[in-house]
Amino acid sequence: MEYVRYFCCRCKEPKETDYGYELLSLDSEEPWSLSCDKLDEWFDANLKEGTESCEAFRKAALTVYEDIGWMYTRGWIPYKCDKFILGGSVGKRTMLSDHSDVDLVVFISTDHLKPISSYPSPKDYTAKLKQVIDGFARAMESVGMEVIRCDDFLVCFETKVGQKIMRVDLLPTASNGEREKVYREMFQLTKLAKSTAEYSASLVEYQRKFVANKPEAVRELICLVKHWACTKLPEELQKSYPLELITIHHWEEAGGPADFSKAQGLKAVLCALANLKKERKYWKDYYGKDLALKSMKSQGMKNPLVLDPANPMNNVCAVYHRRDNMQRIEQVAEETLRTPLLKNVRIRSKWRRDISYA
Repeated sequence: MEYVRYFCCRCKEPKETDYGYELLSLDSEEPWSLSCDKLDEWFDANLKEGTESCEAFRKAALTVYEDIGWMYTRGWIPYKCDKFILGGSVGKRTMLSDHSDVDLVVFISTDHLKPISSYPSPKDYTAKLKQVIDGFARAMESVGMEVIRCDDFLVCFETKVGQKIMRVDLLPTASNGEREKVYREMFQLTKLAKSTAEYSASLVEYQRKFVANKPEAVRELICLVKHWACTKLPEELQKSYPLELITIHHWEEAGGPADFSKAQGLKAVLCALANLKKERKYWKDYYGKDLALKSMKSQGMKNPLVLDPANPMNNVCAVYHRRDNMQRIEQVAEETLRTPLLKNVRIRSKWRRDISYA
């Protein structure tokens, strides 16, 4: 059995656990070893490339979609696609150059895949969807694309973009109608203790809009938080979406400034991650307070609770409720707050910059 060795900030002694391997050496690593006034310069030199590479990946994803249309006209794919949505970090414009993910959601014509509510049960829809996914996988392999894996909801494959490899999760889905109708159907399923996962892909469009429409400074802060997670946390805790939403939540709590100190913003988010049990948030962009509260109550959701702004049935912090995940991320966040980069940073109103603090 392998052991994790990481520093527990409460006791300042190395602590062992049996999930994977991780070793923190933050004081000697950049940007954590830098002074806070150097963070912007470090970001531009090390992470800016990822945000600038987004456009190349977006164009490559569009080419993939056009290729799918071409394969349909040749009869290689028996399913017509009505439209596509680009999700993942590329679609949301929060991409790291070495940790990109692309969700390509394709809406299948109702001639080939009917709305979920048209089937006797979600399981019947899933069975039909699996046929669609297997058809896409066979077509992609026939033109030389490397299919990495398939499951009930997606086919994952790789394609080259310049010198980089782009991994794409292709998620076929039905067009399920108006958003309010979809939410009603999902809520009825949760009352019966049934899964609503079959609806997730059709809601990616709203997840993307919620994040991608935030100011560039917020998306850059998200990239910093994701870099921290990708370099300091085990893979299970590197999930982008919870970190994106927690970052947005605390940016809003700071007044939603269009420009701000990265160091102060990063410290504020890590302070929240160091005290995850207090995290509780939902948004009213796509659904109302009544549905949010009903969903939380019917599913017995507990803190940390961040309700997906596009899917009121989904607590994106569910991953932190597993095993000792919440304690683990809190400990690493606390240790990071003690580093030279952040330990002397004072969080000001609206995360305003001044001469003394970055």
